[in-house]
Amino acid sequence: MPASLHWLLTSVFNGFSQIFLLVHPVCGALLLLAFAIGAPALLAGALLGTLVATLGAWRLGYGRRDIGEGLYGYNAALLGALLTLTLGVTVLALALTVIGAWLTALMQAWWLRARQRGPWPPAYTLAFVLLGVLAVQSLQALGLVPPTVAAVPIADGWTAWPVAIVRGVGQVIFLDHALAGLCVLLALGVADRAALGWALAGSSLGLALALAMQVPTAPLLSGLAGYNGALIALVLRGLPGGRLMLLPGVALGLLVQQGLLLLGLAPLTLPFILCGWLAQLARRITPPDRLRAR
Repeated sequence: MPASLHWLLTSVFNGFSQIFLLVHPVCGALLLLAFAIGAPALLAGALLGTLVATLGAWRLGYGRRDIGEGLYGYNAALLGALLTLTLGVTVLALALTVIGAWLTALMQAWWLRARQRGPWPPAYTLAFVLLGVLAVQSLQALGLVPPTVAAVPIADGWTAWPVAIVRGVGQVIFLDHALAGLCVLLALGVADRAALGWALAGSSLGLALALAMQVPTAPLLSGLAGYNGALIALVLRGLPGGRLMLLPGVALGLLVQQGLLLLGLAPLTLPFILCGWLAQLARRITPPDRLRAR
């Protein structure tokens, strides 16, 4: 395989793994398989977005190391999946994915430069959230999509709750298919077994807290209460005292998510971003001796 093609494939796969804050090409490849199992239409949008953003970042002369680690691919992957989820595999969805992928690359480059100049927090999935909310709200205002998405059939019985935890991790990439969720877990386990445990813990906590808040059952069983919790847990696992912050972090994320839903806004991964920023701020203002004690 030519070195340039190998580098491109590795960059694309790493872009998918970066959705879960990992840099692992095999993890990324398994996430592509999860899309193929759970929602092949979303795979088309996610793959197109990642390719466009990765090649766009290369064409614009951005840092080769950052591109290779997938830092320009993950926002575009999520945006492409969201657009095809909203519009299907249509000319409009693919065109918006191409435009949006370029914009995510530009936004990510600006943020990375800002971090080099001063104490900026990680961007996480901010480009995806800003462009995704703008796209969804605009499409709804134009009457191109309905304001709500039909609920998927959910199995009854006690097994539905463990499956909901698995779905919670899968919903990070818009997959409510149980087998696709297991493939996502496999991807995390291949990359980092600790990441697998933290993601499951975050999804489980999100589900338990949502039950305590008496959130309607349908979104719980489809995993919508767990995906931000899974991402929040993955951020906290790398911070001193992360275990102590897990419960309040997931609880705060769930409250933000429910608040955005009440406002009629798609929460996407904004609760995860806000909690990640707060965790980074807490890390900076906490005295070093307290960090060592934890």
